[in-house]
Amino acid sequence: MPKVPAEAALASAAPQDGSPAAVGGSAATGIRPPPNTAPQIVGYQPRRRDGLSVMEGGPVDFSVRATDQDLNETVSYAWFLDGRRVSQRPSWRFVAPLAGLATSHTVEARASDGGGLQAPRLTWHVEVTPRMTDVNVRDWLGRLAGAWERRDVSTLRLYGVVTSDAEASALRKRLAHADGGRVMIGNETIRLQGRFARVAVNRTELDRHGRVLASQRESYELEKQPNGFIGLRPAAVSAR
Repeated sequence: MPKVPAEAALASAAPQDGSPAAVGGSAATGIRPPPNTAPQIVGYQPRRRDGLSVMEGGPVDFSVRATDQDLNETVSYAWFLDGRRVSQRPSWRFVAPLAGLATSHTVEARASDGGGLQAPRLTWHVEVTPRMTDVNVRDWLGRLAGAWERRDVSTLRLYGVVTSDAEASALRKRLAHADGGRVMIGNETIRLQGRFARVAVNRTELDRHGRVLASQRESYELEKQPNGFIGLRPAAVSAR
């Protein structure tokens, strides 16, 4: 029986149907799979990323959408508030905390694939403004009435009711002649607008026997500061 050369035997044993084995496979040919690519962010909300403003307790809805060109790759999401992870969903709702805790916050969204590659991060800067409430106003009115009853001119000046040294001196002299009566503040009308409030009240001064010494209608425009302090807006008190 004639011997078949080794080269011919190998050639006749190789598949002839064009399959990967016929061409030696990807390893044999040096063909490599395409490199993994990072996902791309194709949409996000809010579109404005700087100078977002929201009042205490108010919400802002954030969302991001990313795609990956690699087959069978799943995109995962992560949201961070001031560096702390708060969600792993494509969307997240920010509810503004008290402005007294912090007036500025940074929200960051990240999108990554299974291999750990990330799309460029997105960041938003959110400013929190104070919100005046009915409770804030009534608390301020209560402290105002207490300052009048204590004849506490310093507190009245801190609140902006007394605005000059001359007014403070005149008020101290008048209160020095009071005979231990009390002050009632009532019949209030409150209108809230953001961090401001318009307030009208009746302020009545009584002597120790309950007789009315003076009564007048007063109006105030209050402003809530980021630290929670409630005070008068400049030149925002009137009496009639």
